[in-house]
Amino acid sequence: MISVEVVILAKSIKHKQYCVAGKCVANGVWVRPVASKDGAELQKSNVLISNNYGQFEAKPLQKVIMNFVQHAPLIFQPENFVVDGEPWRQNYKINLSDLEKYLDKPNDIWGSGDKISAEAIRLGLMRIESSLYLLRVRNLLLEKLYFQGRSRRRVKLSYGCIDYDLSSTDPDFDSKIGKEDQLESIVCISLGEVFSGFHFKIVAAIY
Repeated sequence: MISVEVVILAKSIKHKQYCVAGKCVANGVWVRPVASKDGAELQKSNVLISNNYGQFEAKPLQKVIMNFVQHAPLIFQPENFVVDGEPWRQNYKINLSDLEKYLDKPNDIWGSGDKISAEAIRLGLMRIESSLYLLRVRNLLLEKLYFQGRSRRRVKLSYGCIDYDLSSTDPDFDSKIGKEDQLESIVCISLGEVFSGFHFKIVAAIY
């Protein structure tokens, strides 16, 4: 059994399942709780926290003690840990101002563009040492676009010397549109699972 105190930095919902990621409070290492060794998303029961008032769904910025069965890294998601199925324990939370000490500072966001070839990763042409970044970015712009009757949430941002246009799964995205000047311009970006031969870069949380 592995027990880790994690500050949650992203929590999104996809097909009624949950994607959660955070950093170990003790050393700042990324942790991505998953439901199985192949990286399956979490069920609602997996993201419950227990405190003195009962059980509730975990939220970003909360510090949570999680128990894991094992570390189960994938070639494109090395931070995966399999949950043991028990509710997490809440241990207070951090403030927005505390995000600074958890920031990552890579040279770029896995190169340019909005995706990476799964074949390039499989062949070792591109090595993924972290599939998660918490970044301070510039020129943040949120857009909700419509294509063939479906809405698409896009985030335009600049990091380093590169401009990016990425999709977003932040559950509070709609409420943040038009309020970019009020935000911290800190985002959590995740590398997604394979889709049509690519791993897409996804903005999982916007602060």
